[in-house]
Amino acid sequence: MAQEGHPEELFDVVYADRGKIDSLYAQLFSGLLQAMRRTETSAQGDSGEFRANTGIVSGGRSKRDEISSQTEEDLQPHDIVLIDTLSKLKELGYVHDSLKNVRHGSIFTCECRFSIFDSTVITNFMSNIPPEILTSGMSGNEKQKRNQVNTLKQLSAMLFKTVPTGINFRARSMDGFQVWGTLKSESLRESSASLVLKHGTDIHGSWFMSGIIDALPGGNADIGVDWGDTINTFKEIAAPLQDFFGKQKEDIGVTPIAIFRKIPLKE
Repeated sequence: MAQEGHPEELFDVVYADRGKIDSLYAQLFSGLLQAMRRTETSAQGDSGEFRANTGIVSGGRSKRDEISSQTEEDLQPHDIVLIDTLSKLKELGYVHDSLKNVRHGSIFTCECRFSIFDSTVITNFMSNIPPEILTSGMSGNEKQKRNQVNTLKQLSAMLFKTVPTGINFRARSMDGFQVWGTLKSESLRESSASLVLKHGTDIHGSWFMSGIIDALPGGNADIGVDWGDTINTFKEIAAPLQDFFGKQKEDIGVTPIAIFRKIPLKE
């Protein structure tokens, strides 16, 4: 049971998109909370009483000397904005507790397990890979191997300049739905490298994810827009990049608002 004046639940937030949170909060509460002020007032005083009785009339006089003080403290709202936003959205009926019947634009909160993959790691690795590793399986003399390495590096450089890099994640909800999305590095409370070094790509434990539905399972949407032959050809060439780095057909594409876990009480 929570003590008086303290929240009943505490959360460990690993990801919070402040731009999305601030936008929703401003719409829900007609403004944006920038700071909070806590005020405490205390009073201290002495009292005394004098009474007299002359036999004809009686009366008295009392006095109280009081000194009051007030202290104010400005607080950074921080994750209070996040908690208030998600709580209000749920109260108003905007939040889906399951991914079963969601639509484009729906807001959801679900318990899940998630995995992250930072594609910039591949690009950095390929651009700095030692030649000895590349030549180990090649045939030919040393000169031919060097030429093959240079050709491979040039092709790799051209490829990864066109690859959309970033932090991808996949999560599976407890009711069996798989979601895919990208994470903003500036919204992570710790770096993707730190998470991978601690957990590997699969993050330990059960987490809660709140987000917005962007794409439902299935192929890419065909909205009937014709870009012309040149760009249409490029779209066909670039399609395998999505298969490798992006949303798979069975995934639900989402924009995450927050990823967090509950802090348990000691047993």
